[in-house]
Amino acid sequence: MKTAMASILHQLSETDRFNILTFSTSMNFWKNEMVNIADEDMKEEALEHIKGLKPQGCKFYPYLG
Repeated sequence: MKTAMASILHQLSETDRFNILTFSTSMNFWKNEMVNIADEDMKEEALEHIKGLKPQGCKFYPYLG
């Protein structure tokens, strides 16, 4: 998933704006507003954020029927 997210960032055009949304039991945005992909500092920060993502809140409960 991280590889796909990084690949998508690299494919955005310079006029695109983006944000990163993570969710489990709640939703969290990386930034409070959309950011411009043309800003190289934001792009690098986003890539670092993606690298640091960890799975949360996933538990498997087998069918108890």
